[in-house]
Amino acid sequence: MATKPNWIEEELQRRTQRGPEPLDDTARELHFQKAAQVSWDRLMSEVRADVDEFNHGAGGAEFTQSCALVFRVARAPLTLTVVADLAGHDIHYDYQSEDARAAAPEGGILSLRLSRYGRVDIFSADERLTEEETRRMLLEPVLFPAEASTETSVPPGPAS
Repeated sequence: MATKPNWIEEELQRRTQRGPEPLDDTARELHFQKAAQVSWDRLMSEVRADVDEFNHGAGGAEFTQSCALVFRVARAPLTLTVVADLAGHDIHYDYQSEDARAAAPEGGILSLRLSRYGRVDIFSADERLTEEETRRMLLEPVLFPAEASTETSVPPGPAS
């Protein structure tokens, strides 16, 4: 007959099953920084791959990385600039137009949050985005700009 574990063994077993102790603020931030860098590197790599894929089909887009935390995607007349602020837990993006007649889309901020699984997720307006949704949101205005609806509008009526 097996003996029943004493209270110390039960407590040790319960604590072991519960998982590791929560991280203190410093350790949590260090873990966040490492996970955020991995997410950022993956985002840059996948954006570069998306631009390469686009160029195989249509061409004309350029990916440039000016430093470890900044990249740009340009296709006339728009340029997308994306800057990671890992210490601030966010990513800033902005669009500029070379053509004064063509309005550039509004930029924004994506927030970076540590998930309970230890990875960093990207959020836009408190909505979690997948990696593909993030890339599409950033790249679509540059790679696939909307057709100007005013150019194809109904012809003007008779002059009054």
